[in-house]
Amino acid sequence: MDHDIDYIFVATGTGGTITGVAQKIKEMIPKCKVIGVDPYGSLLAESDPKLGKESERKVFSYQVEGIGYDFVPDVLKYSNIDDWVKVNDLESFSTARKLISSEGLLCGGSSGSCVAGAIQYCKKHKIGKGKRVVVILPDSLRNYLSKFLDSDWLTVFHHQLNTKYDKFPWSKQPVCMYRDLYIDSNTQSNNWYCDASTDVAIYLKHYSDNDATFITQDCVPTNAHTGVCVRADSVIGVVHTNEIYQQLSTNRIHRNDCVQRSMRKAYVLHSSTTLGYLATLFKYEAVVAIAEDAVVVGILSHRTFFRKLAALNL
Repeated sequence: MDHDIDYIFVATGTGGTITGVAQKIKEMIPKCKVIGVDPYGSLLAESDPKLGKESERKVFSYQVEGIGYDFVPDVLKYSNIDDWVKVNDLESFSTARKLISSEGLLCGGSSGSCVAGAIQYCKKHKIGKGKRVVVILPDSLRNYLSKFLDSDWLTVFHHQLNTKYDKFPWSKQPVCMYRDLYIDSNTQSNNWYCDASTDVAIYLKHYSDNDATFITQDCVPTNAHTGVCVRADSVIGVVHTNEIYQQLSTNRIHRNDCVQRSMRKAYVLHSSTTLGYLATLFKYEAVVAIAEDAVVVGILSHRTFFRKLAALNL
């Protein structure tokens, strides 16, 4: 390209790629702007000291894989990064699908993030004719054939209205009409919930019998008869015990880490959620929380959902 590049967009995870690319680009093409692409839910962009957005850092779960982090890796150096753009899951996966169908590029969600971020940034900053923009596509489709290419997966994670269960009469019924389907979490002990600051070792000591446990910012006891009362917005994620053991065995986490390091997105659904959507969701999730009036009122697991649904003879 004869050293004629105006912008280069790099999706950022552990930071090695963008740090190396940015350093070499600045040596060879000083005028080129290096733009990092970061998913919403990651704090890498907001942690750049040049932006002064440290107070805006918010960590939460997201579905796109391979980019973003809940801490700043040592290898990530901000000095040669000019700016950042944030992208959400829907933008990432819809763009990746367009690249596959329109361009024949068999890429994954991280590539979709990078292209979506580049388009968003160019539109916002009116970067058009006469400018040369490079976008690095960091992943292939191989690991995602059962994810964003799968219509059930899109139903769950993109909240599409139609499901493959629509032909059944119960599909459009709200779960609140069948309260026997879920456990009344407020009459149980607080073993469904674990504070985000809990060490992995403590979690395994007290929660290892759980398939999954909700991670909360706080649990507010009410009284001895009602157990705990958990606000829906205090549930920030869910951990799966088998995944914790897998991560320990591969040194991805350690016993003195906070259990939050193993957290992924929790589904806290309103009691008006349809049975059809829940049936589709349980292809991917072991447990969901049901909420009313901003308070968790029940826990619904895939183990019991279809068994109890069949018993209702709908």
